[in-house]
Amino acid sequence: MHWAHRVARHYPDGQLHVELDGFAGRPAAATHAALARLLRFLGVPPADLPADPADRIALYRSLTYPLRLLVVLDDARTPRRWPRCCRPGRTV
Repeated sequence: MHWAHRVARHYPDGQLHVELDGFAGRPAAATHAALARLLRFLGVPPADLPADPADRIALYRSLTYPLRLLVVLDDARTPRRWPRCCRPGRTV
């Protein structure tokens, strides 16, 4: 989180933060639930959230593609859950 605060100025379109509960002593947030949170942060009404995980990923990508966003997936147990959401060459 300290790093995110230091580099936030390099992401002029904003920052998103999702707590994944990977080490919080409770079940980790499911990928589709975390994507739903991200989409709601981006202004998608709950009624318009796609039910299909692949459709959620596609919508997330289409909404974020033109943006320079800092997305913090806090407390992730493993990064392997997220590569389908990230665009190659545009992530840290």
